Amino acid sequence: MPVKSERSTLIAELENLLRHMIIEGDDKSSEFIEIMDIYVSITGSRYLNERTVIPKTRALVEVMLQFEEREFKVLARCDKASFIRLVEMIEDHPVFDKDSRHKQSPVWLQLLVVLNRLGSDGNGASIQRIAMFNGISYGSVDKFTQRVFTAIRSLEAKYVYWPNPEERARISRRMGILHGLPGAVGIVDGTPVNLEQRPGIDGAAYFSRKSRYCINLQLVCDDTKRITHYLTGWPGSQFDSQVFDKSILCTNPLLCFSPGEFLMADAGYALRFYICTPYRKPAALIPENQVFNILFSTARVKIEHVNGILKARFGSLKGLRIHVTKLDDFVRINEWIVVCIILYNILHSFNDEWDEDIDEEEVEDEASLPHADTTQGDNLRTSVQLNLLNWYYK
Repeated sequence: MPVKSERSTLIAELENLLRHMIIEGDDKSSEFIEIMDIYVSITGSRYLNERTVIPKTRALVEVMLQFEEREFKVLARCDKASFIRLVEMIEDHPVFDKDSRHKQSPVWLQLLVVLNRLGSDGNGASIQRIAMFNGISYGSVDKFTQRVFTAIRSLEAKYVYWPNPEERARISRRMGILHGLPGAVGIVDGTPVNLEQRPGIDGAAYFSRKSRYCINLQLVCDDTKRITHYLTGWPGSQFDSQVFDKSILCTNPLLCFSPGEFLMADAGYALRFYICTPYRKPAALIPENQVFNILFSTARVKIEHVNGILKARFGSLKGLRIHVTKLDDFVRINEWIVVCIILYNILHSFNDEWDEDIDEEEVEDEASLPHADTTQGDNLRTSVQLNLLNWYYK
């Protein structure tokens, strides 16, 4: 049986009271007139209580004034100053053709809608909610998304790139001074991008050991938490190390690393001459190896912060609501992920901070992972351990 609203209940009670007063002959009294006025007022309005009006203005200045900084950041996933800079960066892109016969909505509104969509998860990410909240049609949500994605993707080469030898040397020096890890030029880790529905193509391949359908996203960050490399699109059933084997950093390491440079990784990755990992058991139980693992993990945790900030700022990555029925849908998913990465780096360059949301599912189960360490990898870890312990005990 449907539950009656407070308004419906009150109207029914007033009708009964008025009916009773008429029967009793009190329909000429002042009380009857007052109750009738109340009845007419309530039935003439859709809502019992005053409604909070959500601003749907077409003026950017008015939006900035009506929202406090905190409220605006929840809506746009960045602060007001960063939002204005983002608008300035993309407003001249050809995709926002101002000479078209059909005039587009302002660029700032299109960007605001898309940022709100990227930052929403669960039911809040529905096209209907986004459209109603922003006072636009359902079709406009997808049009805005396509245009803004095109404009943001054009900025990728400027904001997401593998550091050149000079930049890697600076990263290495900072890692040596701050963490006792000279030679470390990045930290790699995988993170799942969950899908709300089972893909209609090869769905079983995307079912992870965490019992979720997902994409395996590989990220590399530097010591400042800037993302320097990514690899997306591989099924969630594959281990991090297996996916990383497909990246250019693994297939062409001599092009990406100078002698002595390496990536830091968790124990789920295989040791290589350019990848250093902590010790596994039983070697991890040796006292000096325990110290090394603790210090190594303290520096490596930066990539966990990156994963947490990325998903906290862009909540849609916690559960993408894109139904996969054809190959183009996979393209759309990967583009969605890449746009979030580009925006992450842009806002990082603006020093626009966001609290991370560490997910316990990120932790790897060492016992279930493939293991293929190499002699060169052992030599690298021994050298890294010696430098780290000398730095720590000096």
